[in-house]
Amino acid sequence: MAIVDLTIIEGRSQETKDELIRRLTEVLVTTLDARPEQVRVVIREVRNGAYGVAGKAVYLPDARAVIGDPASSSLGG
Repeated sequence: MAIVDLTIIEGRSQETKDELIRRLTEVLVTTLDARPEQVRVVIREVRNGAYGVAGKAVYLPDARAVIGDPASSSLGG
């Protein structure tokens, strides 16, 4: 069995999270020669201000500057 525990900044759409789960499962099935039923994906979402960079709490407008605008990537949402 393979378990992926992914932490992302809150605010992504359910469609984006569904796509992440689908793609991560595909990669593990291919790479580990596993069956899809053997793959677990856990997405943890961090609340705005509940994480920090360089010793400072990060809030959503600032987070976009740190991680890039999620809407501009293929998995953004």
